[in-house]
Amino acid sequence: MPKLYPDKQISVAKETISLILYSYGITDSSYEVIDRGIENTSLYIQTQDKKYVLRVHRQGKRDENISFQLAFQNYLRKHGIPIPRIYSNTDGKELTIIEIDGLRWQVILMECAEGENYTKHYAPELIHDLASTQAKMHLLGIEYAKKMQGSEKIWTELVDGLAERIQDTPEHTPEIIGFIERTRSFYYKLNPKLPHGWNQLDLDLEGNVLVKDNKASAILDFNDLDYSPCAVCLGYSLWAVLFADGENVTRQYLAEYIKIRPLTREEYGALPHIMLFRNYAVGMIELLSKPKPEFMQKILQLEKGIPKISFL
Repeated sequence: MPKLYPDKQISVAKETISLILYSYGITDSSYEVIDRGIENTSLYIQTQDKKYVLRVHRQGKRDENISFQLAFQNYLRKHGIPIPRIYSNTDGKELTIIEIDGLRWQVILMECAEGENYTKHYAPELIHDLASTQAKMHLLGIEYAKKMQGSEKIWTELVDGLAERIQDTPEHTPEIIGFIERTRSFYYKLNPKLPHGWNQLDLDLEGNVLVKDNKASAILDFNDLDYSPCAVCLGYSLWAVLFADGENVTRQYLAEYIKIRPLTREEYGALPHIMLFRNYAVGMIELLSKPKPEFMQKILQLEKGIPKISFL
């Protein structure tokens, strides 16, 4: 999968991976690059008796942000959310910092959880389990924010920042150019009354959830973790369900979610706007990589359909 920042990824080589794994006391292993994710580089690590996942963060991440992500994941795991275990290095730290050829890299080694990636559709059992899990995560994220009592900033707006990176090319049809222009001009003011908490902000079946027996066996990738409106995280997931299975299944997901965490009127009203914003953002990510015509056609169709959806 193409990376958003290809020039900030580690160069994978046997010597490099061996040097990193030595920090965990692993001296005999094989590896396989995981072709998923647009932010970081991840690999399967196989030893004689165990399988792990190694993640090397792209250049530019702050140590304290990654450490906070790990602490939040530990909090969710302790409260029953299926989060893979993070292993400590030989110094007893979950975050490993290593310098290779003059470059500083941030590394974590985690449990290789059971389950499958890329489940394309949301079966009824999975809808119930994943929607319930997300609602519980949001309640825990609100609770965690109260425990931390930091100086988190309230989200005030939704504005895309990726469209400016896209250059017009002969491959872009007038339809796509119009879509890019509408993305650049999109602005939605968020109601300050929206409940905020620490949210994963990328919960979907495109690599961030492992599924086993139609249940979420592992929640992955907290790179987008932020103190944010819970409705934004929910709206992003509802967009993914809409893209995969249509409006009826999207409403089923929401119905399961609100059994655990009922929404405010402000949240109901914001959801279609959040989903439309997500549609624009995903479209921009696609155009920055190698856009598939059928994918972009679906994005264009959803752009027209989402404003007509009302959850009130």
